[in-house]
Amino acid sequence: MEGVMSACYHVCPSRQNFQFDTSFMFIMAVLNIIKIYQLRHPDINPHSAGVFSFLAGIILVTVVGVYYDKQWFWISYAIVHIITCLIFTAKIYYMGRLKISLDFPVSLD
Repeated sequence: MEGVMSACYHVCPSRQNFQFDTSFMFIMAVLNIIKIYQLRHPDINPHSAGVFSFLAGIILVTVVGVYYDKQWFWISYAIVHIITCLIFTAKIYYMGRLKISLDFPVSLD
């Protein structure tokens, strides 16, 4: 299926074909990353609902970005992306010592 959609995009590129092509590429890439992660850490299994929710969010942002290619969208996307990356970087850097909760945003134990 991915090959057919990718071929359609490369033969006659359009916004709709781009959506099919990138959606399949995102899904294949994330499934490969999960498989590699599970091979390295067999005792840790990500939940499929969380993974597919993450994929749905990425595909939604891609669709909105293609159809509403406005400056306000990309500025808001960049701000959210930077904040998310900083939060995940802090979470990984302070693994085991950083607790993020809704009561108090960040606390170091």
